[in-house]
Amino acid sequence: MTKGIGEWPVEISRESCGMVGKRKRPQARTVLKAFALMSTISSYIIGAVLFGVLLGGWLDNRFDTAGIWTVVLLLTGLGAAMYGIYETVQRSTGDNNNDDS
Repeated sequence: MTKGIGEWPVEISRESCGMVGKRKRPQARTVLKAFALMSTISSYIIGAVLFGVLLGGWLDNRFDTAGIWTVVLLLTGLGAAMYGIYETVQRSTGDNNNDDS
């Protein structure tokens, strides 16, 4: 049996290694979900800060209001981000308790 550089021998295959039909480990899936949740939360916060600062700065320059719009829109954006984070965490943990019934 000859093999070239970087080639596998014929006997070694996914079937012979027992890799056929194996699924991802649940632990790896949990880690990926945690990374997805962290990136969602960070994008909410970064988006809110950028939106508040950029739009507020533009409005302050346009109306000459010395930073009032920047502060107001920054706080409004952070409040909206906190609400979005709360909803995302509720969905990801499965805590969707509706007390309206």
